[in-house]
Order: sequence, then structure tokens, then C-alpha cells
Amino acid sequence: MRSHRSQSCCREEVPSLLLRGSVAHPRRVPREEAAHLVRAYALAPGFTAVNDAMRAGQFEGLERIRCPVTLVWPDHDRLVSRPVWVPERISNVALADSGHVPTWDTPEPLARLLISATGGRAPTRCAGPQAVAPDFRVRIAPDRGGPR
Repeated sequence: MRSHRSQSCCREEVPSLLLRGSVAHPRRVPREEAAHLVRAYALAPGFTAVNDAMRAGQFEGLERIRCPVTLVWPDHDRLVSRPVWVPERISNVALADSGHVPTWDTPEPLARLLISATGGRAPTRCAGPQAVAPDFRVRIAPDRGGPR
């Protein structure tokens, strides 16, 4: 029979184990939100297929975006790799000390980065259909070993 202390210890470790692929600091995630996230992943139809495609692919079509874009890549993201190459007009920024869900790991630095990327105001330029080429689609495609 386990002692009360070992049961408490295990209860504390479960969210950390379940979230370690999504966040760099699982203990920062409130217990209720961690449970909700794990349930949502477990019950999401198509999660496995999307997850497999995301991990095996690369983004295509970014060069067709006509307005400024800032991509934020958490430096401890275990799910999506930061591309080696992006078009010149796209800002490609690393976010330190963050996992795949940076809103839990580093919410203040993420907010500062997003505010800075928009010039401190809500974007109005390039909104709507004129922001991209008419037949634009960004898709995750199998990695073919080309430039990223």
C-alpha cells in the first residue's frame, strides 16, 4: 500500500509527464487546465493524423503571403521544428524558455513579442482577402529535404 505522501507525489507528477511535450514548464499550468488539455487531445478526432503530419512536415506557401508576418518559434518546442529558411519578408523569431504552448511558459515575453510585431496596435493593413494571393493555402507537406 502506498503512503499518502507517495500518492501526493505521483498526483503532482502526472500533469508534468502528460504535458512535457507541449510546455517547457508543466508545473506552471494550473491543474484544471492541464486536465482539460489532456482530455481535449485524447478526444479530438483526427488528432493522431494531424500530429503525425505536423511532426513530419514543413510549411509550404509562405512566400505567397503579401503582408508582414512574424513567426514565433518556442526554443523548447518538441512538436514543430523551426524552419531553416523562410521568405525574406517573414520575420522568424525564437522565443526563449518556451515549449509548444508558450502562453503557459512565458506569457509576458510572448505578449511583448506579439505587441512589438504589430507595432503596438491591432493590424489593419493587409487584412482580409487582399492579404494573400487569391489561391493561397499554407499546408503542412512531407519534408522533401529542400530549403525551409
